[in-house]
Amino acid sequence: MPLSPLPPPSPAELFWQKYKFYLLLTLLSLTWLSYLGKFDQEWTRWLRENRSELFGELMGRTLFEGSLPGGSDPAILFVLASFLLYFRAWKSNATERLQEWRPFLGFIITTTLAGGLGFVHCLKWIIGRARPHLVWDKQWPFSEWYEFGPHYIAEGIYRGSFPSGHTAVVLVPMLLSLIWLTDYKYRKPQLAILWAVGCVLLAIGMAVARSMTAHHWISDSLGIFGPVALIAYWLYFDFLKVPQQRAYFRRNKKLPE
Repeated sequence: MPLSPLPPPSPAELFWQKYKFYLLLTLLSLTWLSYLGKFDQEWTRWLRENRSELFGELMGRTLFEGSLPGGSDPAILFVLASFLLYFRAWKSNATERLQEWRPFLGFIITTTLAGGLGFVHCLKWIIGRARPHLVWDKQWPFSEWYEFGPHYIAEGIYRGSFPSGHTAVVLVPMLLSLIWLTDYKYRKPQLAILWAVGCVLLAIGMAVARSMTAHHWISDSLGIFGPVALIAYWLYFDFLKVPQQRAYFRRNKKLPE
């Protein structure tokens, strides 16, 4: 006797199948932020009291502000190189390999603008959390990462403490790991893991340095990892569909219109 066909999945099941990664990552991010929030003042103050002036200065400065090279410069140069290569890839005489990489270069630029600038600075502007040095030195009120802080929205997007733009920026080069994990032509899992670990360690170093200089609470920096990963994953697989674009190019020697 033939088996009866399975009933179609319910809307709730379809939603879970499609968005389970995003839901789980969002839950993990909120859990991690909640955990960090318990120790925000204690850990940040400890880092401030045991700070290294040299390390804090090194990680906070940048060539692009007229200073010596700093911790965020490699990531900024990576983004600038991606911009230049992306526009070069649109030229009619661009090499085939450069055209193949154009979707990924566009993904780097989009993630930088949407995550590193848009997401970060919108939250800074809206939440308006006071930085540690204002709380400790000028008696501004302390607020948690999920609360609206004392900064007035008209003051500008750079005033707020949460989240840390420096930490978000140094995570951008980690996007290369997606190619080394998902692209059959360039698949190098070990390199992807080593590269990602290196980028995360640099981001942790940046987080520590920004707390040492009392520019950020520890949750401002370490708490940004999950949201940045969420934005990058969605842009790569669902919005820009970078793997499909690259596969299309290999079959047709041109990118989809």
